[in-house]
Amino acid sequence: MKSLERFHIEHIFIGGRSLGSRAAAALARQLSDGAEGAVQGVICLSFPLHPPGQTHAHRQRSEVLRALPEHVPVLFVSGTEDNMCDRVLFDRMLTELKAPTEVFWLQGGSHGLKRSMAGGPWNRVNVARPGAVSSVRIRFSSATDRNVAALLVKNNNVLKLIRSEILQTEVRLLYELQYVLNNSFRGNKTLKGLERVEQCINRLKAMKLDEALEELTDLCPNRIQRGVSIRTGECDVPSQPTLEWLCLKVLGAAQLMSCTLSRCSRAFTLSKQQMKWDEFIILNMVITSMLSRLWVIFRGVLVSLSALYQQLLEFLGEVAQGHPMPFLTDFSLPADMAQLLGPSHAALLSKQAKYGSNAKDHKGKQQQQQQQKSSGVGVTKSGQTRRVKEDLGVAVERAIVHDTDMKPFLKAFRNLTECPEEAAEFQTGTSLGCFSSRFSAKNLPLLCCAEEKCSSEKAVSVTQESI
Repeated sequence: MKSLERFHIEHIFIGGRSLGSRAAAALARQLSDGAEGAVQGVICLSFPLHPPGQTHAHRQRSEVLRALPEHVPVLFVSGTEDNMCDRVLFDRMLTELKAPTEVFWLQGGSHGLKRSMAGGPWNRVNVARPGAVSSVRIRFSSATDRNVAALLVKNNNVLKLIRSEILQTEVRLLYELQYVLNNSFRGNKTLKGLERVEQCINRLKAMKLDEALEELTDLCPNRIQRGVSIRTGECDVPSQPTLEWLCLKVLGAAQLMSCTLSRCSRAFTLSKQQMKWDEFIILNMVITSMLSRLWVIFRGVLVSLSALYQQLLEFLGEVAQGHPMPFLTDFSLPADMAQLLGPSHAALLSKQAKYGSNAKDHKGKQQQQQQQKSSGVGVTKSGQTRRVKEDLGVAVERAIVHDTDMKPFLKAFRNLTECPEEAAEFQTGTSLGCFSSRFSAKNLPLLCCAEEKCSSEKAVSVTQESI
């Protein structure tokens, strides 16, 4: 365009992202030669100063920026967690430029300008422990006793869920399915979805949340100690730095559970698409049922973490008032965990709080309805009332899986109404939930045969052997 006389270029801005920002800088240098007002400025989004982990190549990639004239300003927008732009090298490179520059850093942003898992102080695998005492002595009253007792109950609920046998069984099943898909169908999209779910589970293990909650149980006084402390008026409780550190761990685990729910939904959708295409029907039925159960389990963990966080905040306020030792000076804990979650997962917590106050009434109504159904149905006709026996169908006895119990996960949602979108999304998974997760890994390759090749006599049976 510059070589053609009928085009006159002036007062334009040139921008690009990643490699496009290097091309934009090179084009701005060419257009500005001999025409001072042609380019008004350059916008560089996520400038790739060096390849990931190869900081020695930063001078070669920044040559195009050093060649820009003084009358062409440059705006940089990069993330603090960008693995292709070391901040120290970037600041050093800015001092060598002739053009005026302005830099905007996106806190926690990756190379794609998206907030990564390590964006906040809570979203780290190993949150730095406070270098202060773990327990302090405060005035102890009956109100403090109730707060400590409620905190121990909420803490114990989370420990039961993350250490449950059924969760460990589903995780082992996930590993077995990944092994089969990786050896036979490496390019399968469902495998990629399962790998992303596995990443979240491995991160939860690396966080060592159960050890932190176990430490909280050891620091809190037991029932006998609380009874003695009420009479004496003083007791040793977890310190403010310890409670704030635990709040960060719980927030990180909650956001990880939110990410796990999204990834389970994505993997469920991919597996359901293959079922529509009549590909590996039985294998995908096993995968979708497993993902449905994992989704329910992690949803229960998320709600239990929310209840624990609220109790931690309440007890933290009392400890901070009795013995202030602030640990988080440049960051304030959110009053509600839902502020850090997505809209759909935050709705789960809001609905749990809404229906939690009417738990007893709701349970009584359910029992009353069950009694009415079991006794029969009243029918009124021409002014007369008579009882008719309701046809309930034939009862089917299903197989029982030992050492597993879904009650702790479903108990957290006894009074919870499903979101319409998520209920529709997992409708298929719920209906497939009758498949047992305890089956032999030897049978998995047989599940991949085409439907038309399997006759009724050679049907594959899923056993309940231990993995």
